[in-house]
Amino acid sequence: MQEIAIATTHYHPADLFPPKPLILIITLLVFAFFLAGCASLAPYRQQKILSAEEIQDIMAEAKAQEEMVSEFWFTGQLSIDGWIIDRSADILIAGIKDPLTIKMEINHSWGKPLFYLLIRDGRLSIIDFMEKRRYDGEFTSANLSRFLPEMDCSPDMIWSFLRGYPIYPGVSDIFEERGGVLILKGADKKTLGVITLSTLKEIEEVALFSPGSPVMVFNDFNMAGDISYAINTLLEDKKEERDMTLKRKKVVFNKEIPDEIFTLKPMPAFETVTLDEKY
Repeated sequence: MQEIAIATTHYHPADLFPPKPLILIITLLVFAFFLAGCASLAPYRQQKILSAEEIQDIMAEAKAQEEMVSEFWFTGQLSIDGWIIDRSADILIAGIKDPLTIKMEINHSWGKPLFYLLIRDGRLSIIDFMEKRRYDGEFTSANLSRFLPEMDCSPDMIWSFLRGYPIYPGVSDIFEERGGVLILKGADKKTLGVITLSTLKEIEEVALFSPGSPVMVFNDFNMAGDISYAINTLLEDKKEERDMTLKRKKVVFNKEIPDEIFTLKPMPAFETVTLDEKY
């Protein structure tokens, strides 16, 4: 009996795939397509948006703003976590730039006084209504940091924080790190601050750094005529997990403030503490 040959198909898996050179080409094309897709989805802010002239204009505007305000007062809300009181309270602050004169009144929302502070003629006076004490002494960082965040207590930086507009002392270099994000460097190449702009090239937030001090943040900027100011200013001590935020509601610039505002009424029933001797 004659055997009948049965047709068979020999299965070679390699036959199902293109040659190796073609695999390489396809892989590269897919990878290139993937990268193109990622690029199209990348946020606009990755693209630098400022010219060198525009960066210098921002610094020039900061200098101009620094000179625009000689005095101010505002009402608003103070939120404190870890300093003085762990709650929110109403606040009134009035200030004169030269010489630095500051009056701060912190009250419960229903009007009960909590904490009053006065800086005048190089002296610091504080009335703590909770402790029923009055403190008096030289205006120094050490004396002030007993009550408020330990920070750069130079007159310029205190004025900047309370007036609501950043100043940039010690900056020797500024550049756009990525779209709308400017980095401020000192002569020692350390980062002194970060300015974040909107896509319309307007300042959204400024964060300033100083060794041993909380981060100072300015955000939600508004205009009062030609005067720019941040509605919110924040001192954030990440190490100690403490912060203090000023939120401005009504703000008045360059209107003469009566001298009697910059006084503290005597509190005869309160204990008097001399800061220069005790601390």
